[in-house]
Amino acid sequence: MSDAAKPPKLPAPGAVMAAKQHPGGWVHEVDGGFGAGGAAPPEAIIGSWKVDDHGNIVGEFVPNPRYDPSKWPPAPSLNQTTGSRPPPLILKR
Repeated sequence: MSDAAKPPKLPAPGAVMAAKQHPGGWVHEVDGGFGAGGAAPPEAIIGSWKVDDHGNIVGEFVPNPRYDPSKWPPAPSLNQTTGSRPPPLILKR
């Protein structure tokens, strides 16, 4: 499947909840061991969603062209209950 044919990346439920608590900014999906609300180098940010003044994610996921997955440790281990790993989020205003 080509990039043009890929469906848009949807925000994880945690990103939607974080957006509600931080209107007027951005919610970033980051790689590696960076925790929510912490600082991460630009190359660790996978991409972002814009948050409007009402705390809603608006528009599509914006991939970070500087993201370099080879620099960061593996993502946290899978949640044994759900079989998924939530992406860490960083909020910026």
